[in-house]
Amino acid sequence: MTLRTELMQQIQAAGFSIPIAWPGVNFTPPASGTWIEVTLFENEPLQPGLASDAVVHQVGILQINVTNRPGQGFVGIEATANQVIAAFPKGTRIGVHGKVTRTPYKQSGITEGDKIMIPVRIEYGP
Repeated sequence: MTLRTELMQQIQAAGFSIPIAWPGVNFTPPASGTWIEVTLFENEPLQPGLASDAVVHQVGILQINVTNRPGQGFVGIEATANQVIAAFPKGTRIGVHGKVTRTPYKQSGITEGDKIMIPVRIEYGP
C-alpha cells in the first residue's frame, strides 16, 4: 500500500461528516455549507543510510483546506479546522510508512474567488 493510499484512508477513517474533495477526483462543491479539499505535497525522500539499499523515508505535508462560501465568515470553518487538527495529533501513525511529525497547524484564512478557506497543514515523515 502506498503512502498516498494510507493518508487518504486516515482521512476517511477520521469520520468527517462533510463532503471531501479528493486529489484528482471530479468534485462539485456544495452551493452552501462546509467541505474539505485534500492536497498532498510530497517532498524529497530521506535516505539516511549509506548503503544503496538503505531504508527510504517518505516526508511531506498533507494539507486539508476547510472551505465554505464567502459571506459566512471564518468562525464556522475554524471550528472544523480544529477538528482536523484533533484528528491528526503529533505522533499519529500513518500506516507503515510514517507518522505525523509536528503538531498540525492552521494557516491564515484565504478568500479565493467563490470560496473562503483555512488551510490545515499536517507534516509527516519517519
